[in-house]
Amino acid sequence: MRKMRKILVLSLSALLFFTFASESSAQQKDVSNNRLTTVTVSGDARVTAEPDTAIVSISVVTQNRNAVAAQQQNAVQTTAVINALKRAAGSGAESKRAATR
Repeated sequence: MRKMRKILVLSLSALLFFTFASESSAQQKDVSNNRLTTVTVSGDARVTAEPDTAIVSISVVTQNRNAVAAQQQNAVQTTAVINALKRAAGSGAESKRAATR
């Protein structure tokens, strides 16, 4: 995101610089006809980018009178949630840290 903002700022700065530079150099007086020559420049830019990072934090809570059973149920549910998130993100998504605590 920071890189895209930097590119946008640099692009707009270059556009403004060249616009004013060409206007000042283009406004030269034609001595033979005594008229002012002007070149007007305008521009438009659009930068779009898809998000490339998402941070997701999810909790799975399981309650059971038997601690071992609760732990096993929680492991199954947590695996299901992680797999669902990976499917939702798509095949091109990269999971760097899918961990349980």
